[in-house]
Amino acid sequence: MKALIGDEPEQKTLEVDFEYVAPSEAYYHIVRQLLLQYLDGPQQEKLDISAMADHILERASIGSVIASSLGYEDPEKNPEYESLPDKEFDKIVLKANAKRDVYGFITILSLTKYKEKFEWMRSIYDYTLQKAEKYLSSRVKEFTHILHTLNIGLLVNERLVNMPADVVPDLHS
Repeated sequence: MKALIGDEPEQKTLEVDFEYVAPSEAYYHIVRQLLLQYLDGPQQEKLDISAMADHILERASIGSVIASSLGYEDPEKNPEYESLPDKEFDKIVLKANAKRDVYGFITILSLTKYKEKFEWMRSIYDYTLQKAEKYLSSRVKEFTHILHTLNIGLLVNERLVNMPADVVPDLHS
């Protein structure tokens, strides 16, 4: 990916390689930061961003994180670590991942399954119902029925504002 930096005519090109990697606790701080504007109004203040970020990163089988490969050395490819016990190797991987720049993430959370289990998910559920009442008017009953009867997945996709739009389709696939 190439990006232009600076004003005309002295623009410079910066080439950055992005990787789509599995969620990991190493990315907690940036995921939490990206979630700070997830909801608007008073609901945002009620939302436990830390718990939401933890949950997103614990679900490593679902979703991706966009990270820079610049300066990243994959511990999996280093023969020096082959004989380490799993716990020691996991610590090395965590340290290596914590040094990466993260630009965004995507995941799907079960709104239906977790609304009773997690207070932060209940806040999102209530927020969704409030917005439905405000904007769906005549179809709010149908929408509410769907929320109460089907297993609804909530797509959570956050990225840095200046992230090139070209990476978004790949993130969704």
